[in-house]
Amino acid sequence: MQRLHLFEVEDLAICPAWLRNAITEMISVVHRWLGTANILAEEIEPILIERDDASFTLIDFCSGNGGPMPDVLQQLKNQRRFETGQGSGETLELILTDLHPSASALDRFRDNAVEGVRYLETSVDATSFEPHKVDDIAGDADLFIRTMICSFHHLAPQQAKSVLESAQRAMQTLVIFEMSDGSTPPRWLWWATLAPNFLFGLLVSAFSRPMTIGKFFFSFVIPIIPACFAWDGAVTNMRTYRKDYFAELTSSIEKSNYQWTFKTIPGTMINHIVIVGRPID
Repeated sequence: MQRLHLFEVEDLAICPAWLRNAITEMISVVHRWLGTANILAEEIEPILIERDDASFTLIDFCSGNGGPMPDVLQQLKNQRRFETGQGSGETLELILTDLHPSASALDRFRDNAVEGVRYLETSVDATSFEPHKVDDIAGDADLFIRTMICSFHHLAPQQAKSVLESAQRAMQTLVIFEMSDGSTPPRWLWWATLAPNFLFGLLVSAFSRPMTIGKFFFSFVIPIIPACFAWDGAVTNMRTYRKDYFAELTSSIEKSNYQWTFKTIPGTMINHIVIVGRPID
C-alpha cells in the first residue's frame, strides 16, 4: 500500500487549542520515554564539531509543546562548552516555532526562562519559510540548523518538497526525525493499532503535565484526548515518508553541493527515522 495522507486531529483548523496542546504534551512524554533527545544530540553534535569556532542557532519547526529540542540543547551544551546569548566565543541557541504556538509552551519559555531557548509567539509556517526570514528571527549566528521533529509526515508531498528545497536553497542543514519508520504494522493493517494506541494514550495521559481538571476529565472520564492521540498515532504510520518515498521527493532537487542522507535507527519499541540534509564544502 502506498503512502496515504489521512488527516490528523491536531492538524485540523477546527481543532481547539486545548486539545492540540494536550496531544502535543503527550507526544513530549513519549519523546522522553524513547530517548529522542539522546538520538538527536548524537546526530547534531558532529555537525557542530566540524565548525568548532562558529556560533549556531537551532531553528525548530512545528515545535508544539516544545518537544525534545530543549533537552537536545542542554545535552549539546553539556558535551561542549557553549555560551548563550551575544558575546565572544561559541554560542548555541534554540528557537522554537509553530504554526499554532502553544500557550503553555509560550509561558514556559517566556523571557528566556530556559537559558538559550526562545519560543516565538508569532505563527511560523514551515512550508513557506524562506531563507531571508532567518535573520529576522535568529540574529547574527554564523550557522543555522533547521530541525523538524515528528512533523515532516504532516506535510503533503508538494509541501514536503518545498521544505527540502528551502533548506537546500539556503545551504542550511536540515535535521528531520520521525518517531516511527512506518514499517510496523504493515500499512494495510494501520487501523489495527487504534485500540492499543488508545490504551497507550491512557497511560501517557497519566504522565502528562500539567494535569488540569479539564485534562483529567477528557482523558479518563470522557476520553477524547487519548482517542484523538490514538487516531493520530495510527495515521502517522500511513503518512510517514519511507526511504523510497523520500528518494522520490529529492530526486528532482538534488545538487552536487548538497547531500541528503536517510537513516533508520533501531529502537526499543519501534524503529526511528533520521534524515539529514547538509551542504558539502
